[in-house]
Amino acid sequence: MVVTRRACVAGLAVALAALLAGAGTVRAAEYFVSPSGDDANPGTSDGKALKTIARAADMAAPGDTVNIAPGKYVERVKMPRSGTAEAPITLRRRGDGEVVWTTPEPDPPRFQDTYALCIEGREHIVVEGLTFRDCKAWIVLWESNRCTVRDCTFDGVRTYNALRINNGSFNKVLNCRFLRAQKQTGFREGSSWIPVPGADYIEIFRGSHNNLVEDCTFGRITHTAVSISAVDPKQFSPTRNIVRENVFTDPYWKCLWFHAGKHNVFEWNLCTGQAANFVQLESGTSIIRYNRFTHYRDSTNAQPDVLLRGAIRMQYDFAQRNRIYNNLFYDNDRTLTNNSFRWHVTDNIFKNNIFFRNRQTIFLGFPDYTTKNRNYFLSNVILQKEPGEKVIRLMRSDDFTLAEAAAKLGDLYRGNVESDPLFRNAEKGDFHLKAGSPCQDAGSHLTVAASAGQGRQVAVKDSLWFCDGNGLIDGDRIIVGSNKAVRIDKVDYEKHMLQVNRTINWKLGDPVNLVHEGKAPDIGPVEYEAE
Repeated sequence: MVVTRRACVAGLAVALAALLAGAGTVRAAEYFVSPSGDDANPGTSDGKALKTIARAADMAAPGDTVNIAPGKYVERVKMPRSGTAEAPITLRRRGDGEVVWTTPEPDPPRFQDTYALCIEGREHIVVEGLTFRDCKAWIVLWESNRCTVRDCTFDGVRTYNALRINNGSFNKVLNCRFLRAQKQTGFREGSSWIPVPGADYIEIFRGSHNNLVEDCTFGRITHTAVSISAVDPKQFSPTRNIVRENVFTDPYWKCLWFHAGKHNVFEWNLCTGQAANFVQLESGTSIIRYNRFTHYRDSTNAQPDVLLRGAIRMQYDFAQRNRIYNNLFYDNDRTLTNNSFRWHVTDNIFKNNIFFRNRQTIFLGFPDYTTKNRNYFLSNVILQKEPGEKVIRLMRSDDFTLAEAAAKLGDLYRGNVESDPLFRNAEKGDFHLKAGSPCQDAGSHLTVAASAGQGRQVAVKDSLWFCDGNGLIDGDRIIVGSNKAVRIDKVDYEKHMLQVNRTINWKLGDPVNLVHEGKAPDIGPVEYEAE
Protein backbone atom coordinates (compact mmCIF):
# COMPACT_ATOMS: atom_id res chain seq x y z
CA MET A 1 0.00 0.00 0.00
CA VAL A 2 1.38 3.33 -1.04
CA VAL A 3 0.64 6.26 1.26
CA THR A 4 0.84 9.58 -0.55
CA ARG A 5 2.09 12.77 0.98
CA ARG A 6 -1.34 14.34 0.45
CA ALA A 7 -2.95 11.52 2.45
CA CYS A 8 -0.41 11.97 5.24
CA VAL A 9 -1.12 15.68 5.43
CA ALA A 10 -4.87 15.06 5.40
CA GLY A 11 -4.54 12.50 8.20
CA LEU A 12 -2.46 14.83 10.30
CA ALA A 13 -5.01 17.61 9.79
CA VAL A 14 -7.85 15.39 10.97
CA ALA A 15 -5.84 14.26 14.00
CA LEU A 16 -4.90 17.85 14.86
CA ALA A 17 -8.53 18.98 14.55
CA ALA A 18 -9.63 16.20 16.86
CA LEU A 19 -6.91 17.11 19.35
CA LEU A 20 -7.89 20.78 19.32
CA ALA A 21 -11.57 19.88 19.71
CA GLY A 22 -10.70 17.71 22.68
CA ALA A 23 -8.64 20.49 24.22
CA GLY A 24 -11.68 22.78 24.14
CA THR A 25 -13.93 20.24 25.85
CA VAL A 26 -14.41 20.53 29.62
CA ARG A 27 -14.39 17.10 31.22
CA ALA A 28 -16.62 17.59 34.24
CA ALA A 29 -15.73 15.73 37.41
CA GLU A 30 -17.95 14.94 40.38
CA TYR A 31 -16.74 15.11 43.95
CA PHE A 32 -18.53 13.69 46.96
CA VAL A 33 -18.60 15.03 50.51
CA SER A 34 -19.98 13.32 53.61
CA PRO A 35 -19.74 13.91 57.37
CA SER A 36 -18.27 10.40 57.57
CA GLY A 37 -15.73 11.07 54.80
CA ASP A 38 -12.01 11.79 54.96
CA ASP A 39 -10.18 14.65 53.28
CA ALA A 40 -7.37 12.21 52.48
CA ASN A 41 -9.75 10.44 50.09
CA PRO A 42 -9.90 11.34 46.40
CA GLY A 43 -13.59 12.26 46.78
CA THR A 44 -14.53 10.56 43.52
CA SER A 45 -17.38 8.41 44.87
CA ASP A 46 -19.69 8.01 47.84
CA GLY A 47 -17.40 5.34 49.20
CA LYS A 48 -14.35 7.60 48.89
CA ALA A 49 -16.01 10.83 50.00
CA LEU A 50 -14.23 13.87 51.35
CA LYS A 51 -15.13 15.19 54.80
CA THR A 52 -15.28 18.95 54.18
CA ILE A 53 -16.89 21.17 51.59
CA ALA A 54 -13.77 23.32 51.69
CA ARG A 55 -11.56 20.48 50.47
CA ALA A 56 -13.96 19.68 47.64
CA ALA A 57 -14.16 23.35 46.64
CA ASP A 58 -10.34 23.47 46.49
CA MET A 59 -10.36 20.53 44.08
CA ALA A 60 -13.29 21.61 41.88
CA ALA A 61 -12.53 23.03 38.45
CA PRO A 62 -14.90 24.60 35.89
CA GLY A 63 -17.70 22.19 35.06
CA ASP A 64 -17.27 20.15 38.25
CA THR A 65 -20.01 19.35 40.75
CA VAL A 66 -19.56 18.93 44.48
CA ASN A 67 -22.22 16.52 45.80
CA ILE A 68 -22.81 17.03 49.51
CA ALA A 69 -24.49 14.27 51.53
CA PRO A 70 -27.04 15.11 54.24
CA GLY A 71 -25.58 15.96 57.61
CA LYS A 72 -23.99 18.86 59.46
CA TYR A 73 -20.93 20.77 58.25
CA VAL A 74 -19.21 23.30 60.53
CA GLU A 75 -16.84 25.30 58.36
CA ARG A 76 -16.17 28.35 56.25
CA VAL A 77 -15.41 28.08 52.54
CA LYS A 78 -13.84 30.57 50.15
CA MET A 79 -14.18 29.64 46.49
CA PRO A 80 -10.67 29.51 45.01
CA ARG A 81 -11.65 29.80 41.35
CA SER A 82 -14.43 30.63 38.94
CA GLY A 83 -16.49 28.47 36.67
CA THR A 84 -17.46 29.51 33.16
CA ALA A 85 -20.78 30.20 31.46
CA GLU A 86 -20.69 26.76 29.82
CA ALA A 87 -19.14 25.02 32.83
CA PRO A 88 -20.07 26.47 36.23
CA ILE A 89 -18.80 25.05 39.49
CA THR A 90 -21.75 23.65 41.45
CA LEU A 91 -22.11 22.93 45.17
CA ARG A 92 -25.29 20.93 45.72
CA ARG A 93 -27.14 18.62 48.08
CA ARG A 94 -27.09 14.95 47.15
CA GLY A 95 -29.86 12.67 48.33
CA ASP A 96 -32.72 13.15 50.79
CA GLY A 97 -32.39 15.03 54.06
CA GLU A 98 -30.88 18.37 55.01
CA VAL A 99 -27.36 19.49 54.31
CA VAL A 100 -26.90 21.83 57.29
CA TRP A 101 -24.05 24.28 56.93
CA THR A 102 -23.05 26.35 59.95
CA THR A 103 -19.94 28.26 61.01
CA PRO A 104 -17.50 27.79 63.91
CA GLU A 105 -16.60 30.35 66.52
CA PRO A 106 -14.71 32.56 67.11
CA ASP A 107 -15.44 34.62 64.00
CA PRO A 108 -12.52 35.90 61.90
CA PRO A 109 -11.89 39.67 61.84
CA ARG A 110 -12.16 40.24 58.06
CA PHE A 111 -15.76 40.95 57.04
CA GLN A 112 -15.89 38.66 53.98
CA ASP A 113 -14.30 35.82 55.92
CA THR A 114 -17.13 35.71 58.46
CA TYR A 115 -19.52 34.20 55.91
CA ALA A 116 -20.10 30.47 55.62
CA LEU A 117 -19.48 30.80 51.89
CA CYS A 118 -17.32 33.61 50.53
CA ILE A 119 -17.44 34.06 46.77
CA GLU A 120 -15.00 36.90 46.16
CA GLY A 121 -13.98 38.01 42.69
CA ARG A 122 -15.50 34.90 41.10
CA GLU A 123 -18.02 34.06 38.42
CA HIS A 124 -20.36 31.20 37.53
CA ILE A 125 -20.68 29.51 40.91
CA VAL A 126 -23.95 27.62 41.62
CA VAL A 127 -25.14 26.82 45.16
CA GLU A 128 -28.12 24.47 45.25
CA GLY A 129 -30.33 22.81 47.84
CA LEU A 130 -28.32 23.61 51.00
CA THR A 131 -29.51 24.77 54.43
CA PHE A 132 -27.51 27.55 56.10
CA ARG A 133 -28.37 27.48 59.80
CA ASP A 134 -27.15 29.56 62.75
CA CYS A 135 -24.12 30.94 60.92
CA LYS A 136 -22.33 34.18 61.63
CA ALA A 137 -23.45 35.05 58.07
CA TRP A 138 -24.59 32.96 55.11
CA ILE A 139 -23.20 33.92 51.68
CA VAL A 140 -21.32 36.94 50.39
CA LEU A 141 -20.91 37.63 46.67
CA TRP A 142 -18.13 40.18 46.83
CA GLU A 143 -17.38 41.71 43.43
CA SER A 144 -18.65 38.45 41.94
CA ASN A 145 -20.87 38.04 38.91
CA ARG A 146 -23.23 35.54 37.29
CA CYS A 147 -23.55 33.28 40.29
CA THR A 148 -26.76 31.46 41.26
CA VAL A 149 -28.14 30.50 44.67
CA ARG A 150 -31.23 28.32 44.34
CA ASP A 151 -33.47 26.02 46.34
CA CYS A 152 -31.66 26.86 49.58
CA THR A 153 -32.96 27.45 53.10
CA PHE A 154 -31.60 30.21 55.33
CA ASP A 155 -32.27 29.92 59.04
CA GLY A 156 -30.45 32.09 61.59
CA VAL A 157 -27.43 34.42 61.61
CA ARG A 158 -25.43 36.48 64.09
CA THR A 159 -24.90 39.59 61.94
CA TYR A 160 -26.78 42.37 60.14
CA ASN A 161 -25.95 41.50 56.52
CA ALA A 162 -27.02 37.88 56.19
CA LEU A 163 -26.66 37.42 52.41
CA ARG A 164 -24.86 40.26 50.71
CA ILE A 165 -24.18 41.07 47.07
CA ASN A 166 -21.48 43.74 47.13
CA ASN A 167 -20.58 45.35 43.78
CA GLY A 168 -21.80 42.21 42.05
CA SER A 169 -23.86 41.82 38.90
CA PHE A 170 -26.09 39.30 37.11
CA ASN A 171 -26.39 37.14 40.21
CA LYS A 172 -29.60 35.24 40.97
CA VAL A 173 -31.28 34.11 44.19
CA LEU A 174 -34.05 31.70 43.17
CA ASN A 175 -36.68 29.67 45.02
CA CYS A 176 -35.09 30.04 48.45
CA ARG A 177 -36.69 30.10 51.91
CA PHE A 178 -35.65 32.77 54.40
CA LEU A 179 -36.89 31.71 57.82
CA ARG A 180 -34.85 33.64 60.42
CA ALA A 181 -32.08 36.20 60.58
CA GLN A 182 -30.86 37.66 63.87
CA LYS A 183 -33.02 36.96 66.88
CA GLN A 184 -34.63 40.08 68.27
CA THR A 185 -33.51 40.77 71.83
CA GLY A 186 -35.42 43.98 72.51
CA PHE A 187 -36.02 47.52 71.25
CA ARG A 188 -33.76 50.48 70.66
CA GLU A 189 -33.24 52.65 73.73
CA GLY A 190 -35.34 55.78 73.41
CA SER A 191 -37.19 54.33 70.37
CA SER A 192 -39.31 51.55 71.79
CA TRP A 193 -40.83 50.66 68.40
CA ILE A 194 -37.53 49.81 66.63
CA PRO A 195 -36.43 46.17 67.08
CA VAL A 196 -32.80 45.32 67.85
CA PRO A 197 -30.59 43.93 66.60
CA GLY A 198 -31.50 44.81 63.04
CA ALA A 199 -30.85 42.53 60.08
CA ASP A 200 -31.39 42.20 56.32
CA TYR A 201 -32.00 38.86 54.67
CA ILE A 202 -30.62 40.01 51.30
CA GLU A 203 -28.64 43.19 50.72
CA ILE A 204 -27.92 44.23 47.12
CA PHE A 205 -25.32 46.82 47.93
CA ARG A 206 -23.29 49.70 46.53
CA GLY A 207 -22.64 49.35 42.78
CA SER A 208 -24.47 46.05 42.38
CA HIS A 209 -26.62 45.94 39.25
CA ASN A 210 -28.71 43.50 37.22
CA ASN A 211 -29.34 41.02 40.05
CA LEU A 212 -32.49 38.91 40.42
CA VAL A 213 -34.41 37.73 43.51
CA GLU A 214 -37.25 35.48 42.36
CA ASP A 215 -39.74 32.99 43.77
CA CYS A 216 -38.49 33.17 47.37
CA THR A 217 -40.40 33.21 50.65
CA PHE A 218 -39.50 35.54 53.51
CA GLY A 219 -40.46 35.46 57.17
CA ARG A 220 -40.07 37.97 59.98
CA ILE A 221 -37.14 40.39 59.77
CA THR A 222 -35.92 43.18 62.05
CA HIS A 223 -34.91 45.52 59.22
CA THR A 224 -35.47 44.56 55.57
CA ALA A 225 -36.10 41.34 53.71
CA VAL A 226 -34.57 42.66 50.45
CA SER A 227 -32.52 45.84 50.59
CA ILE A 228 -31.27 47.61 47.46
CA SER A 229 -29.06 50.17 49.09
CA ALA A 230 -25.85 52.19 49.19
CA VAL A 231 -23.94 53.96 51.92
CA ASP A 232 -24.24 57.17 49.90
CA PRO A 233 -26.82 57.29 47.05
CA LYS A 234 -24.85 60.13 45.48
CA GLN A 235 -21.76 57.92 45.24
CA PHE A 236 -23.20 54.45 44.56
CA SER A 237 -26.13 53.44 42.39
CA PRO A 238 -27.38 49.82 42.47
CA THR A 239 -29.39 49.75 39.24
CA ARG A 240 -31.61 47.47 37.14
CA ASN A 241 -32.15 44.88 39.86
CA ILE A 242 -35.37 42.83 39.82
CA VAL A 243 -37.33 41.45 42.79
CA ARG A 244 -40.28 39.37 41.56
CA GLU A 245 -42.76 36.63 42.39
CA ASN A 246 -41.80 36.45 46.06
CA VAL A 247 -43.99 36.03 49.15
CA PHE A 248 -43.38 38.23 52.21
CA THR A 249 -45.45 37.16 55.22
CA ASP A 250 -45.62 39.16 58.46
CA PRO A 251 -42.27 40.86 57.84
CA TYR A 252 -42.61 42.92 61.04
CA TRP A 253 -40.35 45.67 59.65
CA LYS A 254 -39.96 45.93 55.85
CA CYS A 255 -40.26 43.70 52.77
CA LEU A 256 -38.32 45.98 50.43
CA TRP A 257 -36.11 49.03 50.76
CA PHE A 258 -35.44 50.90 47.53
CA HIS A 259 -32.77 53.11 49.06
CA ALA A 260 -30.68 53.96 46.01
CA GLY A 261 -30.25 53.34 42.31
CA LYS A 262 -32.39 53.61 39.20
CA HIS A 263 -34.59 51.37 37.09
CA ASN A 264 -35.08 48.69 39.73
CA VAL A 265 -38.22 46.55 39.46
CA PHE A 266 -40.55 45.12 42.12
CA GLU A 267 -43.26 43.00 40.48
CA TRP A 268 -45.71 40.14 41.05
CA ASN A 269 -44.94 39.92 44.78
CA LEU A 270 -47.29 39.29 47.70
CA CYS A 271 -46.74 41.43 50.81
CA THR A 272 -49.09 40.66 53.67
CA GLY A 273 -49.40 40.97 57.44
CA GLN A 274 -47.69 42.90 60.21
CA ALA A 275 -45.00 45.40 59.21
CA ALA A 276 -43.68 48.89 59.75
CA ASN A 277 -43.87 49.30 55.97
CA PHE A 278 -44.08 46.85 53.12
CA VAL A 279 -42.02 49.10 50.82
CA GLN A 280 -39.81 52.05 51.74
CA LEU A 281 -39.30 53.99 48.53
CA GLU A 282 -36.39 56.44 48.53
CA SER A 283 -35.01 55.95 45.01
CA GLY A 284 -36.25 57.06 41.60
CA THR A 285 -37.30 55.74 38.19
CA SER A 286 -38.26 52.37 39.64
CA ILE A 287 -41.18 50.18 38.57
CA ILE A 288 -43.58 48.78 41.18
CA ARG A 289 -46.27 46.75 39.42
CA TYR A 290 -48.65 43.78 39.67
CA ASN A 291 -48.04 43.32 43.39
CA ARG A 292 -50.62 42.45 46.04
CA PHE A 293 -50.33 44.52 49.23
CA THR A 294 -52.85 43.04 51.64
CA HIS A 295 -53.78 43.08 55.34
CA TYR A 296 -51.06 45.54 56.35
CA ARG A 297 -51.09 45.94 60.12
CA ASP A 298 -48.82 48.55 61.65
CA SER A 299 -46.28 46.80 63.88
CA THR A 300 -45.25 50.11 65.50
CA ASN A 301 -48.67 51.46 66.49
CA ALA A 302 -47.95 54.55 64.33
CA GLN A 303 -44.65 55.35 66.09
CA PRO A 304 -43.00 57.82 65.98
CA ASP A 305 -45.43 59.38 63.48
CA VAL A 306 -48.32 58.03 61.45
CA LEU A 307 -46.76 59.51 58.29
CA LEU A 308 -43.93 56.98 58.59
CA ARG A 309 -46.22 53.96 58.55
CA GLY A 310 -48.04 52.51 55.56
CA ALA A 311 -47.91 49.82 52.91
CA ILE A 312 -45.69 52.12 50.80
CA ARG A 313 -43.75 54.98 52.35
CA MET A 314 -42.10 57.53 50.01
CA GLN A 315 -39.44 59.93 51.16
CA TYR A 316 -36.32 61.97 50.38
CA ASP A 317 -35.11 63.80 47.29
CA PHE A 318 -34.35 60.76 45.14
CA ALA A 319 -37.95 59.44 45.28
CA GLN A 320 -38.94 60.87 41.92
CA ARG A 321 -40.33 59.58 38.60
CA ASN A 322 -41.35 56.16 39.88
CA ARG A 323 -44.07 54.29 38.01
CA ILE A 324 -46.46 52.40 40.30
CA TYR A 325 -49.20 50.57 38.43
CA ASN A 326 -51.65 47.67 38.34
CA ASN A 327 -51.12 46.84 42.01
CA LEU A 328 -53.72 45.80 44.56
CA PHE A 329 -53.99 47.49 47.97
CA TYR A 330 -56.57 45.60 50.02
CA ASP A 331 -57.57 45.71 53.69
CA ASN A 332 -54.57 47.72 54.89
CA ASP A 333 -54.37 49.99 57.95
CA ARG A 334 -52.77 52.58 55.64
CA THR A 335 -51.65 52.41 52.03
CA LEU A 336 -49.51 55.40 50.97
CA THR A 337 -47.65 57.66 53.41
CA ASN A 338 -44.60 59.90 53.57
CA ASN A 339 -42.78 62.20 55.94
CA SER A 340 -40.88 64.30 53.40
CA PHE A 341 -41.66 67.80 54.55
CA ARG A 342 -38.23 69.14 53.56
CA TRP A 343 -37.56 67.16 50.39
CA HIS A 344 -38.54 67.28 46.76
CA VAL A 345 -40.65 64.19 45.94
CA THR A 346 -42.38 64.50 42.57
CA ASP A 347 -43.59 62.89 39.33
CA ASN A 348 -44.45 59.57 40.92
CA ILE A 349 -47.41 58.18 38.98
CA PHE A 350 -49.97 55.76 40.44
CA LYS A 351 -51.98 54.30 37.57
CA ASN A 352 -54.49 51.46 37.16
CA ASN A 353 -54.20 50.34 40.81
CA ILE A 354 -57.00 49.06 43.04
CA PHE A 355 -57.29 50.63 46.52
CA PHE A 356 -60.13 48.79 48.25
CA ARG A 357 -61.35 48.51 51.85
CA ASN A 358 -58.31 50.20 53.39
CA ARG A 359 -58.72 52.12 56.63
CA GLN A 360 -56.74 55.03 55.22
CA THR A 361 -55.91 55.29 51.55
CA ILE A 362 -53.74 58.25 50.57
CA PHE A 363 -51.94 60.24 53.30
CA LEU A 364 -49.18 62.29 51.70
CA GLY A 365 -47.57 64.89 53.90
CA PHE A 366 -45.68 66.69 51.13
CA PRO A 367 -45.91 70.47 51.30
CA ASP A 368 -46.46 72.36 48.03
CA TYR A 369 -48.34 69.40 46.57
CA THR A 370 -49.58 71.49 43.64
CA THR A 371 -46.12 72.79 42.74
CA LYS A 372 -42.81 71.11 43.59
CA ASN A 373 -44.28 67.88 45.02
CA ARG A 374 -46.68 66.89 42.27
CA ASN A 375 -47.65 63.21 42.30
CA TYR A 376 -50.33 61.75 40.07
CA PHE A 377 -53.23 59.32 40.59
CA LEU A 378 -54.70 58.24 37.27
CA SER A 379 -57.42 55.68 36.52
CA ASN A 380 -57.32 53.91 39.86
CA VAL A 381 -60.23 52.27 41.64
CA ILE A 382 -60.37 53.92 45.09
CA LEU A 383 -63.02 52.93 47.61
CA GLN A 384 -62.73 52.50 51.36
CA LYS A 385 -66.17 51.39 52.61
CA GLU A 386 -68.70 53.74 51.10
CA PRO A 387 -68.63 56.26 48.24
CA GLY A 388 -68.12 59.86 49.32
CA GLU A 389 -65.61 59.20 52.09
CA LYS A 390 -62.54 61.37 52.55
CA VAL A 391 -59.96 59.02 51.00
CA ILE A 392 -57.16 61.55 50.34
CA ARG A 393 -55.28 63.52 52.98
CA LEU A 394 -52.58 65.96 51.83
CA MET A 395 -50.36 67.67 54.35
CA ARG A 396 -51.93 66.89 57.72
CA SER A 397 -55.34 68.43 57.30
CA ASP A 398 -56.27 68.88 53.62
CA ASP A 399 -58.86 66.13 53.20
CA PHE A 400 -60.64 65.30 49.95
CA THR A 401 -63.22 62.92 48.67
CA LEU A 402 -62.37 61.47 45.28
CA ALA A 403 -64.83 63.86 43.64
CA GLU A 404 -63.36 66.86 45.49
CA ALA A 405 -59.83 65.91 44.47
CA ALA A 406 -60.90 65.61 40.84
CA ALA A 407 -62.60 69.01 40.99
CA LYS A 408 -59.85 70.91 42.83
CA LEU A 409 -56.74 69.00 41.73
CA GLY A 410 -57.87 67.70 38.38
CA ASP A 411 -54.43 67.52 36.82
CA LEU A 412 -53.22 65.27 39.67
CA TYR A 413 -56.36 63.14 40.24
CA ARG A 414 -57.93 62.08 36.93
CA GLY A 415 -60.10 59.22 35.82
CA ASN A 416 -60.28 57.48 39.20
CA VAL A 417 -63.31 55.34 39.93
CA GLU A 418 -65.13 55.06 43.27
CA SER A 419 -66.59 51.57 43.02
CA ASP A 420 -66.40 48.02 44.32
CA PRO A 421 -63.99 46.16 41.99
CA LEU A 422 -66.10 42.98 42.28
CA PHE A 423 -63.55 40.35 43.24
CA ARG A 424 -64.55 36.70 43.14
CA ASN A 425 -63.67 36.09 46.79
CA ALA A 426 -61.39 38.69 48.37
CA GLU A 427 -61.68 37.20 51.86
CA LYS A 428 -60.11 33.98 50.58
CA GLY A 429 -57.48 35.80 48.52
CA ASP A 430 -59.13 35.31 45.12
CA PHE A 431 -58.74 38.69 43.44
CA HIS A 432 -59.89 37.63 39.99
CA LEU A 433 -62.55 39.97 38.64
CA LYS A 434 -66.18 38.97 38.32
CA ALA A 435 -68.12 39.63 35.15
CA GLY A 436 -69.27 43.23 35.11
CA SER A 437 -66.35 44.50 37.16
CA PRO A 438 -65.71 48.24 36.69
CA CYS A 439 -62.03 47.35 36.35
CA GLN A 440 -62.47 45.46 33.09
CA ASP A 441 -61.04 47.35 30.09
CA ALA A 442 -61.04 50.51 32.25
CA GLY A 443 -57.32 51.16 32.63
CA SER A 444 -55.44 54.06 31.10
CA HIS A 445 -52.83 53.51 28.44
CA LEU A 446 -49.34 53.50 29.91
CA THR A 447 -47.97 55.83 27.26
CA VAL A 448 -48.26 56.66 23.55
CA ALA A 449 -45.99 56.72 20.53
CA ALA A 450 -44.12 60.01 20.28
CA SER A 451 -43.97 59.87 16.47
CA ALA A 452 -45.16 57.76 13.55
CA GLY A 453 -42.80 55.17 12.16
CA GLN A 454 -41.87 51.75 10.93
CA GLY A 455 -39.17 49.43 12.19
CA ARG A 456 -37.97 48.12 15.52
CA GLN A 457 -37.19 51.42 17.28
CA VAL A 458 -40.34 52.93 18.80
CA ALA A 459 -40.10 56.40 20.34
CA VAL A 460 -42.58 56.83 23.21
CA LYS A 461 -43.61 59.73 25.43
CA ASP A 462 -42.52 57.93 28.62
CA SER A 463 -40.34 54.81 28.65
CA LEU A 464 -40.19 54.55 32.46
CA TRP A 465 -43.16 52.17 32.45
CA PHE A 466 -41.20 49.39 30.76
CA CYS A 467 -38.39 46.90 31.40
CA ASP A 468 -36.30 44.98 28.88
CA GLY A 469 -35.58 42.22 31.39
CA ASN A 470 -32.20 43.70 32.38
CA GLY A 471 -30.40 40.64 30.99
CA LEU A 472 -32.12 38.48 33.62
CA ILE A 473 -35.63 37.64 32.34
CA ASP A 474 -37.59 38.19 29.14
CA GLY A 475 -38.37 41.79 28.30
CA ASP A 476 -41.91 43.12 28.55
CA ARG A 477 -44.41 42.05 25.92
CA ILE A 478 -46.24 45.11 24.67
CA ILE A 479 -48.96 46.11 22.22
CA VAL A 480 -48.27 49.19 20.09
CA GLY A 481 -51.40 50.53 18.42
CA SER A 482 -53.14 47.80 16.42
CA ASN A 483 -50.05 45.57 16.11
CA LYS A 484 -49.83 42.09 17.56
CA ALA A 485 -47.72 41.77 20.68
CA VAL A 486 -43.98 42.31 20.46
CA ARG A 487 -41.23 41.85 23.02
CA ILE A 488 -39.01 44.67 24.22
CA ASP A 489 -35.35 43.85 23.62
CA LYS A 490 -33.96 47.12 24.95
CA VAL A 491 -35.18 50.29 26.68
CA ASP A 492 -33.24 53.52 26.24
CA TYR A 493 -34.55 55.55 29.16
CA GLU A 494 -32.67 58.69 28.16
CA LYS A 495 -34.08 58.80 24.62
CA HIS A 496 -37.40 57.16 25.59
CA MET A 497 -36.89 54.56 22.90
CA LEU A 498 -38.13 50.97 22.89
CA GLN A 499 -36.34 48.44 20.70
CA VAL A 500 -38.69 45.55 19.90
CA ASN A 501 -38.03 42.10 18.50
CA ARG A 502 -39.63 42.51 15.08
CA THR A 503 -40.58 45.20 12.59
CA ILE A 504 -43.92 46.95 13.10
CA ASN A 505 -45.75 50.06 11.86
CA TRP A 506 -47.31 52.67 14.15
CA LYS A 507 -48.90 56.11 14.12
CA LEU A 508 -48.27 59.20 16.22
CA GLY A 509 -50.24 58.85 19.46
CA ASP A 510 -50.79 55.11 19.20
CA PRO A 511 -51.28 53.64 22.69
CA VAL A 512 -48.46 51.53 24.12
CA ASN A 513 -49.37 49.01 26.83
CA LEU A 514 -48.28 45.74 28.29
CA VAL A 515 -50.08 42.79 26.73
CA HIS A 516 -53.74 42.67 27.77
CA GLU A 517 -57.05 41.18 26.74
CA GLY A 518 -59.92 43.34 25.51
CA LYS A 519 -59.86 46.85 24.15
CA ALA A 520 -57.83 48.39 27.02
CA PRO A 521 -55.84 47.27 30.08
CA ASP A 522 -57.79 46.14 33.13
CA ILE A 523 -57.30 47.93 36.43
CA GLY A 524 -55.48 45.87 39.07
CA PRO A 525 -52.97 43.01 38.93
CA VAL A 526 -55.24 40.29 37.47
CA GLU A 527 -56.78 40.44 33.99
CA TYR A 528 -60.42 39.41 33.79
CA GLU A 529 -61.04 35.77 32.86
CA ALA A 530 -64.47 34.23 32.46
CA GLU A 531 -65.27 31.72 35.20
